[in-house]
Amino acid sequence: MPKSVLIDSSIWINYFSSQDESLCARVEGIIRTDQAMISGLILGEVLYGAKSRIEYESLADTFKGIRCLVDSPEVFSLAADYAWQLREKGIKAPLADLTIAAHCVLGGIGLLTRDRYFSMIEEGLEVQLRV
Repeated sequence: MPKSVLIDSSIWINYFSSQDESLCARVEGIIRTDQAMISGLILGEVLYGAKSRIEYESLADTFKGIRCLVDSPEVFSLAADYAWQLREKGIKAPLADLTIAAHCVLGGIGLLTRDRYFSMIEEGLEVQLRV
């Protein structure tokens, strides 16, 4: 397992709804071993989904202890390059997911996700992102 794991919003949503005990245990293990990371984009996606101000503030507090990657111009540039590479192969993927993939590749970070687009991204770019 990589030293750090970027946990995607698809995982956080499932984690906070506590529907999958094995997923919750896995996320908690990653957090406990200080491997957990988020990005500004992932943080925004999760906070955007809060159903109330109280839930928003609780989520924001939860993420204060998790390392957050900066969505830099280098990351967005690589994400755009990935978009072009994939388009040339007839694959379209959301910019948000390409940005997350760029973070993982640039930082040597593993990705924990349930988002179906990452299978296409990995195959199209011939990279291994998920842990």
